Amino acid sequence: MKDSDCSTNKLETPAAQPCTIIHDLRAPLINAMGYLSELKLFKVKLLADLASQANEEPQTLSLQDIASEVDSEMTLCIDVINTSLVQLEKQIMDLREHL
Repeated sequence: MKDSDCSTNKLETPAAQPCTIIHDLRAPLINAMGYLSELKLFKVKLLADLASQANEEPQTLSLQDIASEVDSEMTLCIDVINTSLVQLEKQIMDLREHL
């Protein structure tokens, strides 16, 4: 099934159901990918903020330890989300080929 097969004119026919399914599956996927990008940017900003605070204030907690843990946890979460989204995208595109 090609993109042209899912044109707006054809969405009103019973055969358009697969196009609707593909669209409905891809829309949240694209939103999640956008939020993933925001999470990556937040990670960079947070680590930069922690590094600058480490140089300015007396430390009651080790900011390097906090930064390391945040980096580790956020990296893991980002990687898992990204892997899942890539896998979902592949499944959607495979489904699209079979419709």
